[in-house]
Parts: sequence; structure tokens; C-alpha cells
Amino acid sequence: MKEVLEQAKIYCTGTDARLAALKSKYAKNSAVMSKLDEYDDTIEMKDR
Repeated sequence: MKEVLEQAKIYCTGTDARLAALKSKYAKNSAVMSKLDEYDDTIEMKDR
């Protein structure tokens, strides 16, 4: 389980902010927004 948590931290860190930035950038483009809306806004693990 430790390895899974370490890998999630490595590969998921920053993805929430990157998705938010893309949504902000393409807010007026409904085609792009419909695809971006398929993703969860929050996938990063919170520090315990």
C-alpha cells in the first residue's frame, strides 16, 4: 500500500490545479469544457 500512495503522490500532485487552469483558459469553449467536465475536479490526496 505504501508504494501505491507514493506513486499517487508522484503522478497526481498538481493535477487539480492544472485542470482548474485549463477550465479557466477554455471557459468560453463549450466543446473543450464538455470534455474537461468529464474529469473529477479533485483527485489529489490531502496530506494527513
